[in-house]
Amino acid sequence: MDYIYDNGQPWRLLYDTNAAQTGDITPWVAGTVLPAASEGGCAVMTNANTIYLLGGGTVNVYKATITNGIIGSWSTDTPLPGGVARGVAFLTRGRVYILGNTFSSAVYTAPVNDNGVIGTWASATPLSVARSDHAGLIIKNRAYLFGGYLNSGGNTATVITAVVNQDGTIGTWSSYASLPAALRSPVAIKTENKVYIIGGENSTDIYMAATDEDGLIGAWSNVGNIPNDISYAQAVTVPGMVYLLGGADPAIKDTVYRAPIDINGDIGAWSSGTVLPIWMAMSQAVVTTSKIYLLGGTDWNGVPLNTVYSAPFAGATASSYSFNLFWTNFHGQTEILP
Repeated sequence: MDYIYDNGQPWRLLYDTNAAQTGDITPWVAGTVLPAASEGGCAVMTNANTIYLLGGGTVNVYKATITNGIIGSWSTDTPLPGGVARGVAFLTRGRVYILGNTFSSAVYTAPVNDNGVIGTWASATPLSVARSDHAGLIIKNRAYLFGGYLNSGGNTATVITAVVNQDGTIGTWSSYASLPAALRSPVAIKTENKVYIIGGENSTDIYMAATDEDGLIGAWSNVGNIPNDISYAQAVTVPGMVYLLGGADPAIKDTVYRAPIDINGDIGAWSSGTVLPIWMAMSQAVVTTSKIYLLGGTDWNGVPLNTVYSAPFAGATASSYSFNLFWTNFHGQTEILP
């Protein structure tokens, strides 16, 4: 089964497959646990209905297949070249990338085969400085990393960008216009022709910038606030709603917040939803046409988790495709390119 694309607008894919999800997410139930605890790893899902959980303070790669909405047994896959935590994962044209790491500039990449199997990992050109706790997006054929923590200088407002080539490789990174504030562990989302950077350590601010037809981001403006200064959360978007799951403010939380998204891509007022089963941050969210899954993370004591929770997530039942078409990562969302 091939990947599906949407005329060069990969961020629309979740919209297309989950057009009905605008209400509360409940009930959450426990599923098959991970082989080991994973805190701040990266999760992607390929076109074989297979979830890959990458790192989480280790070199471990775990995978499991979803059948009829249920995650099967987890198995161990080829390990990463080095440990990964608090980075960003991108799926591009036939490749997967992990960018940045706790106190590291490392970049790892592997091919994604036609059958959805991830191949052998290798080191790629590292980032110019060690960066972690950043958010990431791919917009058209450009990859972006926003804010985060620099080992050489603490929290940062810097933004870097690189072109995603036709073969799926990511080119040379260069500096881009900075965020209005230094932000550690915010989330990034894309709606219509707008990018939002939400929250982060000690921040309730929401910053928005428009994007043009080439994927270039314009000037940032402050467009509101979230209820608390949430960091290390997961963000999921659907056509009419954005959800923030868990995180810290600074204590680990079990909160779920949601806000409507109008037809222009503008975010409205925030409200609270049903809380998560436990307090958790640094978990990984994976969305399919009918379910949302939260993998691993850390609990309110800072103890890494091996838990897996799922809840119904309304999807477009007319779709004949059951595999995931959109990926979230540690600080927001990643996309696959046409």
